[in-house]
Amino acid sequence: MPFAHAQQTGHRIWYHTAGESGTPVLLIMGFTMRGTAWRWQIGALSERHRVAWFDHAGLGRSAPVATRRLTMGHLAADALTVMDDLGWERAHVVGISMGGMIAQHVALSSGPRVRSLTLAATHCGGFPNVLPPLEGMRAFVAIQRAGSRDERLDALAKLLFGPNFRTEEAERCRKILLADFTRPPELKTTLAQLHAILRHRTADRLKELRSLPVMIVRPGPQSRTCFDIRPSIHPLRTASPSPIGCSTWRCHASAPTARLLAEAAPQRPSCPNRCGISGAKTS
Repeated sequence: MPFAHAQQTGHRIWYHTAGESGTPVLLIMGFTMRGTAWRWQIGALSERHRVAWFDHAGLGRSAPVATRRLTMGHLAADALTVMDDLGWERAHVVGISMGGMIAQHVALSSGPRVRSLTLAATHCGGFPNVLPPLEGMRAFVAIQRAGSRDERLDALAKLLFGPNFRTEEAERCRKILLADFTRPPELKTTLAQLHAILRHRTADRLKELRSLPVMIVRPGPQSRTCFDIRPSIHPLRTASPSPIGCSTWRCHASAPTARLLAEAAPQRPSCPNRCGISGAKTS
């Protein structure tokens, strides 16, 4: 069972891998969620890539968080430690929600090690982006107040999936939730990650990523919608699209990140999926 020992944070991070060949891909999961929640994308990605995923400190098989005052720098250091332990000099970095925030910090602190950056359902921090919409806030409260497993799973379904998916794919929705979301995290871990999220701000630095291949996936009814700055990210599109139809941070929150990244590169036509965000192209 592989563990990476992060010297900067003191965290002992459990990780796992799949795929025997191809360029490395590091998957970074979101708020209070285990790395195994990537299971629905790992199969497709591992056909053409070496893929790694991990549990954040305080979750799953990883050791407890060392402090309640976590920062994105700490979480990015843990992610880079996994790459170090695998001997990966460079990798495609993919993050969703809080994982997307961590991925931004990985790229900003260690840009040469990032082959491409994929940011899903995330934002650049600061007010008001750090606040989820009212719908997400209600779901968060419901999750914390859930008195039974079924109540918790129902609240999680409303937080993670769109109404159409919950109705049309009810059995699949429950299967996903039962696989990875039945056990709530410890309060210390939740508070530590919230501390990092509330202090996450990258808007002033996103221009530093102008030379990096970037794709932003916007949550919404059409999970395939995306925004890409450089075409070299395309090998990552071998992954099946996530069944997630909406998210804690919805389109209004990912748009500032997309806009700032777009401003850092030459313009190109809008995404062919008509997500409404203009992109950029190589010269």
